Amino acid sequence: PLLAEIQNPFLDHLRMDVDLSVPRDAWLRSSDMNMEMGGSLQVSYDRAKRDIVLVGELEALRGSYSVLGRNFDVESGTVSFIGTPGINPRLDIQAVTRVRRTSADRGDPLEVSANVTGTLTQPRVGLSTQEAGIAESDLVSYLVFGRPTSELASGQNAVLQGAAGSFVSGVAGTLATQLG
Repeated sequence: PLLAEIQNPFLDHLRMDVDLSVPRDAWLRSSDMNMEMGGSLQVSYDRAKRDIVLVGELEALRGSYSVLGRNFDVESGTVSFIGTPGINPRLDIQAVTRVRRTSADRGDPLEVSANVTGTLTQPRVGLSTQEAGIAESDLVSYLVFGRPTSELASGQNAVLQGAAGSFVSGVAGTLATQLG
């Protein structure tokens, strides 16, 4: 926005090529996210074309992300920029949380893994666990209510439908804000 208002022939044709190194201890922070990133990027900007192009990869070294009232610990991940104009990197981030179950039959914690893939503008979030036989819909239910969908009341099922969409949009919104 600052450069857009300046009327100067020199700046009309401004091009920049910058190698950017992101050392350890560089953090992306927000009310929902606290993540250490590292890596390197090549950044090119062409004012005449109004294009910014990034090439390289940032690695999620450690950190946490809060969504649906749950704190997920980031285990690993990459944010890959492949040289397309704009800021829409490929995502591959793995995080895990432990859920205390409220169901009568099992009181031991359930470890739920979230894998964020796709791109920044079209993220996909997959949930999984190492316990056999638990559907992804039940994992969302455990995250929200601490119990599987079969133990939910009818009003809780309606809340659960909105929670699944909130999970994906919450992850994408925070990442987009911080990377932007």
